[in-house]
Amino acid sequence: MISLRYFQGMLCFICVMSMLAPNCFCFAGSSETMSDRIFAETGKDTGQMSTNNVNRSDSSAIYAAPEIINSELQLEPSPDNGTVVMAGKVLVRVGTIKNVEIRFTCSSDFEINFNPKNLSELASGATHVEKLTVRTSQKSLSKGRSWVKMHVSYFPDFEALKKEIEKDKITYSNDSLRGILLKNIDKENQSHKKDSSVVGYLFTKPPFSGKGGVLQ
Repeated sequence: MISLRYFQGMLCFICVMSMLAPNCFCFAGSSETMSDRIFAETGKDTGQMSTNNVNRSDSSAIYAAPEIINSELQLEPSPDNGTVVMAGKVLVRVGTIKNVEIRFTCSSDFEINFNPKNLSELASGATHVEKLTVRTSQKSLSKGRSWVKMHVSYFPDFEALKKEIEKDKITYSNDSLRGILLKNIDKENQSHKKDSSVVGYLFTKPPFSGKGGVLQ
């Protein structure tokens, strides 16, 4: 289950990106993350589905786990040879994530020059950047608009995640709710599932001219 707060945050982000870059905007994918699963499980345990993660003492609030990574996909300066260069960035916010896999997908009218990248680990605070080249394909776009997505999967650092929650007495001020969240993080750890993140770049206008050049 994906939380309402997740959609509200992404809607604001999309609106800002649309104003900054009118020919495109970034969007988040629809894959269920570890935080979504914990959020849903915590809602079951408390009998509530409020999306407030604030300093409250009543039982109508539930707590969501901190973000483990931030990921973004953006355009880079591109050569004048009919291709577009993009950069996918992964910033680790909590702990050391392990067995990291980074891959890219695109709409049918694009081709991507990138092989999936596997990393043994990324430490807290690290920023990893992968660049890829996008060009037009021989296929036409069946429906919708052109897009590129970055997919990141990894094993979280559950101990670091728990320590982050335990030391933040302001965000996680309610002992009972904090305990439920920590219990569900332990359940997620025992499931041995990778967490995942998907971020995309939607072109509201084609990035290529009719002669194969890149639109400025």
